[in-house]
Amino acid sequence: MGENTTVRKLTAILAADVVGYSRLMGADESATIATLGEYRKVFVKHIENHRGQVVDAKGDAILAEFASVVDAVAGAVEIQRELAERNESLPADRRMDFRIGINTGDVIVKDDVIYGDGVNVAARLESLADAGGVAISRNAFDQVEGKLPLFFEDMGEHAVKNITRSVQAYRVLTKPGAAAHRVVKARRSLSVFKRKSIVAAAFAVILIGVGFAFGFHYFSKTQGVEEDDLARYSFYRGSSIRQYERRPRAGVL
Repeated sequence: MGENTTVRKLTAILAADVVGYSRLMGADESATIATLGEYRKVFVKHIENHRGQVVDAKGDAILAEFASVVDAVAGAVEIQRELAERNESLPADRRMDFRIGINTGDVIVKDDVIYGDGVNVAARLESLADAGGVAISRNAFDQVEGKLPLFFEDMGEHAVKNITRSVQAYRVLTKPGAAAHRVVKARRSLSVFKRKSIVAAAFAVILIGVGFAFGFHYFSKTQGVEEDDLARYSFYRGSSIRQYERRPRAGVL
């Protein structure tokens, strides 16, 4: 785009920044800058893979635009998935989580930088997102619903800074009840859950088997009481034990 050129267009905006960036920098500037540089590469890779482009990356913030909000959401989920995997290899106090907000709206493009209300809303949505998660606007939700294998949780309407109207937000989930940043943890715990389920099922089968054996043994003993007692106490003539003597059943020879 030429210098001093101003253009308006409808676009999907992705805004992201680091959670607790000041704390990370205060603890270890060199390590934080190194991690931020590596994580920015993850953003660029997935943004470009989903036909978007980074338009600003100052400090810990990243701003990107997409022609399609479907591509923007799909790219954001992939970004958070890979960052979560990378964080697993870092100490808990050195992990770097990003929040991502996505909006679709009219923007002004000047000198290859985007401005306007659409950008501001995306930035406010980012502040509403979970650490390692993605939040999208109502406009974005209306366009992406049913087009991706994702789920969305209505976060309600929020009054946000410097936006005159309330903003309705949706949390992006990779499965019902699970935010995007929980995927790695859920994936790792799944195998543990399966092992525990197998052990529990085996234990239940053993209990059922023991119960069945005990019941069968008890039933056999109670069935044999009548004949054993008759044989044992038959010498008591006139005894009340006679009431238990077997009589032929009707129709049985």
